[in-house]
Amino acid sequence: MKNKDKILDEIIKSNKYNKINEDVINRVIDSEIPKYKNDKLIIKEVKNRLHQIHGIYLDVSSNKKAKLLLEENKNDEVLKLHMSTLERLGFYEEFYEKIFCVTGIPGSILDLACGYNPFSIEYMKLNRGFNYYAYDINEETNELINLFFDNNNYNGISKTLDLTVSVPEENVDIAFLFKFIPLVEQQNKSFSEELLKKIKAKYIVISFPTKSVTGRNVGMIDNYKKLFSSIIQNDFVVVEEILFSNELVFIIKKNGGKCGKR
Repeated sequence: MKNKDKILDEIIKSNKYNKINEDVINRVIDSEIPKYKNDKLIIKEVKNRLHQIHGIYLDVSSNKKAKLLLEENKNDEVLKLHMSTLERLGFYEEFYEKIFCVTGIPGSILDLACGYNPFSIEYMKLNRGFNYYAYDINEETNELINLFFDNNNYNGISKTLDLTVSVPEENVDIAFLFKFIPLVEQQNKSFSEELLKKIKAKYIVISFPTKSVTGRNVGMIDNYKKLFSSIIQNDFVVVEEILFSNELVFIIKKNGGKCGKR
């Protein structure tokens, strides 16, 4: 007998997933219920999917450690606690330097599926008075980012959001979408194109990993280039393509410069 309420209760009882937005959990449950015969198998697969989406990047104890480190202003140590920011830590300064060389220094940033990336603001070398809008599915992570913004007097806010349900309305200079498309393509192959069209930004910066989580190079660059090309089609112009040691970055804008009212 399939009981969705019971399945949801079992998932959110887990320390690993109880801070993930329930919209996300419910969406994953809905996608897995038709595939399995009983609750036990559904729960197992839902947890597996949530691990792929989120848990693989952030350990269950990371947010607690991050809060203590933020109190000590040890931002680089915080960046080490999330897989994506840890991988980027060795070249963060170069990362933003090359991006902003193309886009200019942004006055407003939209950081989607942000993880711990907002904690790298010091590497961005932004002008004071910038606006930073961050969104993530982990409610505890958003609380930490808001604490970080407040402690540093940054004009920023971080909110909980499932991007497959809604897209933020902020109109910005630049939007970051780092390593997200591969994850969402596993869930909904037609969604990425619609997401990009709805983002209101002069430039959108999209990245893909060039190595697997185990550090193997398995032809990911060529595969992601093909995927990316199929997603943007004729709706976007690729302004720049930048390859870092373990991350492939595309800077795009809407074809004809139609990026929403500015």
